[in-house]
Amino acid sequence: MTASVLSLDKVKLGEWRYFTKLTNTTLVDDSSIDTMTKVVTSLLHPFMQNQDTANRYAAILVDSNNLPDCKSIDNISSYIYNPIGKYILCTGVPSFNAHQITLDKLEQQRKNLITRLKH
Repeated sequence: MTASVLSLDKVKLGEWRYFTKLTNTTLVDDSSIDTMTKVVTSLLHPFMQNQDTANRYAAILVDSNNLPDCKSIDNISSYIYNPIGKYILCTGVPSFNAHQITLDKLEQQRKNLITRLKH
């Protein structure tokens, strides 16, 4: 099989789309939301930059070595812009390594089966 079939690029794209839709739900103006929730959302909105968060998440999904430095308190000045988005990314990013290993093992089994069937 081709490398594109065995990659998790489409899975990561789906994960990114889900994440961006989830973070953009805070922008929806819903008349059923109570006034206090609207006030809190309006006050916190400047601290969550959706596009910046989506871009950072995409970079993490493309290169898993591109994880944010979440443990360093020395780097507090980097949290001035988009602190909520950075906090969300620091609280947990899914790892696709286990899925890739399983997919690679499955491909090896498929190749072995094809070889056995040909002989």
